[in-house]
Amino acid sequence: MIETAISRCGGVARRAELLAMTGMNPRALDREVARLVDSGTIRRPRRGIVALHDAPHARVVARSVGGAVTCVSAAHEWGLPLLAVPSSAHVAVPTSTSGRITSLVPAGTVLHWDSTARPGAGRPDPVGMFRHLVSCLPLREVVAVADAALRRGLVRREQLEATRPRSSWSDHERLVRAMDPGAQSIAESFARVALTSAGLRVQTQVYFPGVGQVDMLVEGVVVVEIDGFAYHSGRQEFREDRRRDRELLLEHGLPVLRFGFEDSVHQTAQLVEDVRAAVARRR
Repeated sequence: MIETAISRCGGVARRAELLAMTGMNPRALDREVARLVDSGTIRRPRRGIVALHDAPHARVVARSVGGAVTCVSAAHEWGLPLLAVPSSAHVAVPTSTSGRITSLVPAGTVLHWDSTARPGAGRPDPVGMFRHLVSCLPLREVVAVADAALRRGLVRREQLEATRPRSSWSDHERLVRAMDPGAQSIAESFARVALTSAGLRVQTQVYFPGVGQVDMLVEGVVVVEIDGFAYHSGRQEFREDRRRDRELLLEHGLPVLRFGFEDSVHQTAQLVEDVRAAVARRR
C-alpha cells in the first residue's frame, strides 16, 4: 500500500501525503515505513520524505525543497537529447519560498527561482523547463531539446512561443525561430542551427521520388545528410544510401554532402564552409 502511494506521488512522497493517501494512523504508518526502509524496499533521503529506489535524484531534491524538476534535469528525465548527462539537480522554486531552503539542498544543486513554478509529484513539466533551459545551455542545445520535444508531441509550438521567460527573453525568441521538429537527432539540430545562423536557407525532411526523405536541402541546391552514432547497421543500409546519393545526383541534379556526428557537433565551422562552397558551385 505504501509503495503504491509513493509511486502515485511520482516516486517521492512526504509523510503527510502518505497519511492522507493510505488512511493509516501515524504510528502504524511510521512502523511500516521503518520496516520497508530496513528491508531495503524504499529509502528515506531525508526526514519526512521517502522514495522508491529508482526515483530520480532531481525529483528527490525537488520534493525536499517544495520545488519542481526543471531545466536539464527535466530534459534528461523526459529522455530528450543532451550532450551530457546532468551532473547536478536543477529545481524550480516559487519565488515566494523562503531563502532558507538553500540549506536543504545538496551541494551543486541549481535553483531556478520562478514565480510560475508549480511544485508537483508527477513528471516534470516539459513546457516550463524551457524557461530555464535558455539560461543554462547554449542555443543549439536548447534547440535540439525543443526539436525532439516537438517531434514527440510533448509540447506544441504555440506553447513554446507563449513560454517567454522574464530573463533571457532574446534567447527564447531565437529558440522559437530556430526550432524545427524535422530534425531526427541532436546532430541534425546542431548542423541546421549552424547553417541557418550562417544565413543559409534550410528545409528539413524534403521528399524526393525514388529516394524518400533527405535530412536537409540547403538553398534548394545541395542535400545534406547527417550520419549519427548508430550509422549503418549493415552492408545493405550502406548500399542503399549510396543508391540514394546517385539517384539524387542523376535524376534530380542535387549533390549530396554527408557529415558524421563529430562534424555536426565539434566541427560545425568546417561543415558550414563545405556546404557554402557546394552551394556557391551549384549556382
